[in-house]
Amino acid sequence: MITCMPVRMYNVIASQNRMIGMLQYLCDKNNIELTIQRDNVVRKEVLGTVTGGKYKEAIMENYNQKSEHIADAMMFCDYLEKTLDN
Repeated sequence: MITCMPVRMYNVIASQNRMIGMLQYLCDKNNIELTIQRDNVVRKEVLGTVTGGKYKEAIMENYNQKSEHIADAMMFCDYLEKTLDN
């Protein structure tokens, strides 16, 4: 299982940390490996370096999506596929 660790916005970080804790507990209990990756690492792996702080727009444009959430989900799916291929 893979999940993302956000790197900005305190409320998002706090909320994600609670979810990661629960995922870690469930994975440990069921002998499932959990990989936690920072979202900026995922973005760089899938899209390369995005300059000018316009990474949300770059992600949405890359996946031809108007929703940043859908584009993010697609990016994480691409990252998971790349990770599994290695």
